[in-house]
Amino acid sequence: MQFWITFRTGFRDAHYLVEYIIVNNREEQFKIIARNGSVTFSSNRPLFRNKGLRKRKPDYVLVEGNIPNKSTERQLVQAIQSYVEKNLEG
Repeated sequence: MQFWITFRTGFRDAHYLVEYIIVNNREEQFKIIARNGSVTFSSNRPLFRNKGLRKRKPDYVLVEGNIPNKSTERQLVQAIQSYVEKNLEG
């Protein structure tokens, strides 16, 4: 499944295409695709949902790629989390 995320960088909005990849019942991955490359985040959200821990925030780990700025990495994770909470949670 693919979706778009948007977040503010300085004075303009950045839009990125995200591929949602289900790895197994314990892990999922989000591949963020930009013009000059891509990065992949791994999340343990399915593990918590299968155990019934709906309030527990999942951990997001950068698996592939390079983001030199930690604040940009946090903004990407927050944008993914907000999309997941609104559209993928059931």
